[in-house]
Amino acid sequence: RHNRAGDGGGGGGPPGQSPGAAALVPTAPSTAVVTEVIPLSSSHAGAGTVTVDGAFDDDFLDRLDALWRKLPLAPKEKASPTERAYYADDTGWVTQRLDAAVAAAALPGAAVSMPH
Repeated sequence: RHNRAGDGGGGGGPPGQSPGAAALVPTAPSTAVVTEVIPLSSSHAGAGTVTVDGAFDDDFLDRLDALWRKLPLAPKEKASPTERAYYADDTGWVTQRLDAAVAAAALPGAAVSMPH
């Protein structure tokens, strides 16, 4: 879920968005369903694990997919089946949505993501 707002003229917005265009500002993911996988009180190493389903709408996921397809792959530094690409989220359109999903999980001590 999101609202339209100006991006402050900083440009560099999400894929397909021209500088100065309306940016997506996240609102609380009211449709998010949080499911506890491993209780926080467990002695298991994964204690506090939850899933957050429905935190991202299709528009955001489509835009994220389009971004991934445009990013150049980073050179491999070691043998790995993982393909990596890096993105400096200068307008915060990705990190704000990730932070909203983490907030929906209501985990004690959860941090916020860094845009760069």
